[in-house]
Amino acid sequence: MFMGYAVTRIWRVLWLIGACALASAAPALDLDRLSVGERAKLDAEFERFLRDHPDLLLDLVSEALEARQNVVPPPDPDLIEANRAAIYDDDYSWRGGNPAGDVVIVEFSDYRCPYCRQMYDIVREVVEEDGQILHIVKEFPILGEISVLAAAVAVTIRMTEGEDAYAALRKDWMTADQAVGQTALEPVLEQFDERAHRVIEQDGQRAIMSTIELAEALYINGTPAFIVGDRILRGIVSTDELKEHVLASREGTR
Repeated sequence: MFMGYAVTRIWRVLWLIGACALASAAPALDLDRLSVGERAKLDAEFERFLRDHPDLLLDLVSEALEARQNVVPPPDPDLIEANRAAIYDDDYSWRGGNPAGDVVIVEFSDYRCPYCRQMYDIVREVVEEDGQILHIVKEFPILGEISVLAAAVAVTIRMTEGEDAYAALRKDWMTADQAVGQTALEPVLEQFDERAHRVIEQDGQRAIMSTIELAEALYINGTPAFIVGDRILRGIVSTDELKEHVLASREGTR
């Protein structure tokens, strides 16, 4: 169902449009009181509709991407300032490195993204060598349902077991020979108790949707992406380039 950032947003819009249409056709239906099972059935109906009408989805994706490409984003400093609270002060993003660091690296990442996996050691090296960097990771799953589930699981681990447990899980997944898949997720899910599964469904979903909305506001359309100082770095960067941005941020030249 998830085919990337643009489709994720389109899916949400289609769901809302369809839900509103159902509400108009059946006034007695209270969408706010739908059970998890009822929402799942509604999701399944919309997914079936899109699969039966793939041209509609492709047209919507093409239009969304074309519209996005034709828009010139505001300057990075303006985007960052307008979204400062969502970038730095949420309650679901992992924080590593030096909590009192004078430079912050914010990373948007997907566990199944090969470039994110490549950037893992680069970012870790820069953060550890510098010693004065706060590293914030935002789960931005754009590469399918496994990516979404992995992100939700990671958020749940952080909220139920703490920062160190999250860091260990992230290291395992990012440095594994293959991108995380169902086989890697199943043992973790089997260990979750009822509370953890509630966290996945509620807080995991909230964290992911909040990050998707933030990425949209920042004109971030893929992974990896980074915020360093008042610059947004969209795509992979080298160790030296990342160090240069850290230095520029520290010296106040960017």
